[in-house]
Amino acid sequence: LGYRPEMKIHSEKAQCPGQRWRHYAPKAVLNADKKPPSDIGAIIGFDEGTYPHSIPFYSLGSNQTPAVAATKLYSLLRELDRAFIKRAWIDTDFPDTGLWVTLKERIHRALGN
Repeated sequence: LGYRPEMKIHSEKAQCPGQRWRHYAPKAVLNADKKPPSDIGAIIGFDEGTYPHSIPFYSLGSNQTPAVAATKLYSLLRELDRAFIKRAWIDTDFPDTGLWVTLKERIHRALGN
């Protein structure tokens, strides 16, 4: 019948996919403090942001387009793995409304929170 990965059955059912467990987390340790720490290896932020020029920058797009940012997040996390980034900071200075709430929730899941 082919390969079937082991499936674990849990008693609690999530409302929708991705609500219960950590998802799409990169190997890099992620940080979402107010400012990037000094030992960070990459920054994930917005085109309009002001970030240190000496640190590799990965763009979520404009801070005016939450749909683009939400679409780009997971591919950027995978890019961190391909670039062997050990520590990355994500800019979460955006509104707590609309699609931004979903983006923040995805980021916190990737952080392991």
